[in-house]
Amino acid sequence: MFKWIGRLFTKSAAPAKSALMLLRRFLGGGAPGRWASSAVEEVKHYTGWQYCAIRSLGFQAMQAKLRCKDKRVRDILERPAPKTTGAQFRMQIMTQLGLHGACALWCVRRNFGQGDIVELFVVPKSLMEQRVPSREFPLGSYRVTPIGSSDTGLDELGFDELVSMGTPFLYGATLDARDIHWIRLPHPQHLTDGHSPLDAGATWVDVADQHARAQWSSMRHDITPGVIIEQDDTFELDEDEERLWREEMRARHSSAENNGRDLILPKGVKAKTQKKRELDYTGSWANLRDQVLALYASPPVAIGVMQAGSRAAYYASLQQYIELAVQPLLDLVAYELGEIFGVEVELEAKSVDDPELFEKRLANDIKAGALTVNEYRKLRRLPAVPWGDERVGLRVAPQVSDPADAMREEPDDELRVHNAG
Repeated sequence: MFKWIGRLFTKSAAPAKSALMLLRRFLGGGAPGRWASSAVEEVKHYTGWQYCAIRSLGFQAMQAKLRCKDKRVRDILERPAPKTTGAQFRMQIMTQLGLHGACALWCVRRNFGQGDIVELFVVPKSLMEQRVPSREFPLGSYRVTPIGSSDTGLDELGFDELVSMGTPFLYGATLDARDIHWIRLPHPQHLTDGHSPLDAGATWVDVADQHARAQWSSMRHDITPGVIIEQDDTFELDEDEERLWREEMRARHSSAENNGRDLILPKGVKAKTQKKRELDYTGSWANLRDQVLALYASPPVAIGVMQAGSRAAYYASLQQYIELAVQPLLDLVAYELGEIFGVEVELEAKSVDDPELFEKRLANDIKAGALTVNEYRKLRRLPAVPWGDERVGLRVAPQVSDPADAMREEPDDELRVHNAG
């Protein structure tokens, strides 16, 4: 009897163990799951201020400096695919993170087998469909459908009937979930997906979009003639004439193309000049812009919107942008790329230095003797000199006010004074 009870508990423990394994996979985010938001809708919002902010992040990633001690891995990251450069690859990653909060990397192994990774592709999330585990794909899979394949007539062999020469056009392919590596901005609930900045700030984005639509509607539908019409008591129209008059007014003077167009007035009608006005909601334009840019921690100057202020404030804003927005994302991407290959990968954003602050630091370094001649000349983009190992601050050069003048020609031996230490 005790043996039978023992077998009962042993059998009942198996489903519990399976449930724990499934929970472990879910919490680890390694299996396909429900999307937290609509990727297709997020792509539709890749316009306006959202586009400006994401494009700026992509440009910064493109200029980032890649470091990796493993030459094979470094070569792959500099040319991840035959038609993709490392700069474009990093821009694609930033675009996916900015739109969806998640980026799928397809790790292509040698001969599509279990060997070393030889190529990396960014798979647009909007083209992916999750599939449950199966016998062929025990950890699940993703169906990837190339854009446009559902809009073109294809024959049974997969050839485009509308294109000459029988251009092949694939219906798509299924990728093993084990070959997909995700880079995610963590979602608080949907652990199998990232948290899209557009979804997080959906209200701000929608208000900004409707604001732009309201301005366009105002421009398109407002009647803005160059004069305002006034009629006296002698001017009378029947119902049909009034309707024709209004239709003519609408046809001749609505839309931006007819803005400021003058009117031909009948007898009994007077006119006066109309004062021009700005479009609606001009006061909230900058506020809505800053709300959307805040989703990406981007100051207006990062997208090319110049504001009045000091030169120091300009460089301070860019430096803040690099430290709070760009470099953290680059670190996340570098960590995930290193996880794929099992090596350390670094991505360093291009530094932004205030020229005035740089000159002050350089002057202090010269006084302290912290720079050699060639180091100083390199900072000034000048060629090296044979005596370049000497310290700039430890040289005596009478009647020379600029240290660069003392280094343009080789000084006499009696002018060289070395540190006694």
